[in-house]
Amino acid sequence: MKKTLFHADDWGLSKAINEGILELAREGRLRSASCMANVPYLEHKSRELLAFARAGVDLYLHLNFTYGQPLTMTHASPHKILLLKSALGLLEAHEVRREIEAQFDQLLALGFPVVGVNGHHHVHLLPGICGPLQTVMVERGIKKLLMLDDAGHTPSYLQTRIFQFLGGLKQGIEPVRCGYLLSRNLRTQEDFFRKVQSGTLPLLVHPALWNDFAECGMTDPLRDARVHELKTIVGYLNG
Repeated sequence: MKKTLFHADDWGLSKAINEGILELAREGRLRSASCMANVPYLEHKSRELLAFARAGVDLYLHLNFTYGQPLTMTHASPHKILLLKSALGLLEAHEVRREIEAQFDQLLALGFPVVGVNGHHHVHLLPGICGPLQTVMVERGIKKLLMLDDAGHTPSYLQTRIFQFLGGLKQGIEPVRCGYLLSRNLRTQEDFFRKVQSGTLPLLVHPALWNDFAECGMTDPLRDARVHELKTIVGYLNG
């Protein structure tokens, strides 16, 4: 079995999420992690994350238009509102590009060696965002674009198919296909290893070492599911 099984999302959202991502890295199971640029805990334990990056863990920009305060825009848009604006062609390309560049610059200024991009709520594949994003990526020599390729997670799978239908990747951009670790894949150790063996790797996960979301003032639909996911993964791998 390949050791580097997972791509972990949401570095910087909370201390517990950062610690959960580091736990997978210490276990030797982390292939890549995505980092949000406009969140309070971006620098928490960042030295340890950067040490893993130097050892081979890929770091991605986790492009964020839906949570917290953007770096250049007036405010974030709730996910459903952003979907509507995208579908209606209401996103201003120059504003989108400026925010993308600012988020890249924030990570690079802190020494994060960004090699790829994915998006919070998969916004990196939305019409009105994916075009300016890929233009900036090509200009900066950043080639990897994470794409969900797992029919088990229907919303993201359909979003990837729509993205491909509408034009897909620009020349110079490399798709990095990943699966999605679902709650049903954690019901038993057998279910888990079946997913690992037969699914697309890496598997996208959302780990947290404990639930500190109330302390951080963060609303998060996964909440304790993040903690359960990490605990179960580590237990199955080391059991």
